[in-house]
Amino acid sequence: LNGLTVLFGFLNYGITGLIIAWVLGYFVGLIPLVWVNRKWLVFDALKKQEVIDLAKEHKSFPLINSLHSFTDRLFSEYILFNMISVLFGSQYLGDYFQMNRYIRRPVGVVGGSVGQVFYKEAADLYSNGESVKPVFFKSIKITLFFAIPICLILFFFGEWLFVLYLGKE
Repeated sequence: LNGLTVLFGFLNYGITGLIIAWVLGYFVGLIPLVWVNRKWLVFDALKKQEVIDLAKEHKSFPLINSLHSFTDRLFSEYILFNMISVLFGSQYLGDYFQMNRYIRRPVGVVGGSVGQVFYKEAADLYSNGESVKPVFFKSIKITLFFAIPICLILFFFGEWLFVLYLGKE
């Protein structure tokens, strides 16, 4: 992704180049996943009727999740990038892009990991008709346990750390 971003920058593609590089970066990231899992991607090994039954059973999941994911990405990546570029200029867009890469993504990884750990437990409780509140609050506590120190460090020393890491320019 970095190479494509730099290349499209030299070609003066602007924000469109950033978006194209971002999309292509996801596809490039899929190549190793597909290659490693190529044996599992052969549908001949699966029973066709099992696949059809599972698709029917869970048909609402991709419909609901796809719309949610698409609108989230549309705003957080495309509309927001355009707004920053138009209202504040390309320098601030670059700053935001760097901030997004170095702060938001790691926070998302930690939050996503905690969510995956507690997802099964919450799903089991829900399927048994029990309350998922204890699991929810437990996941919030663990996330805050890790997030509060990191946020405090970034709040008090963030500018100094970014200047140290990225330079004054």
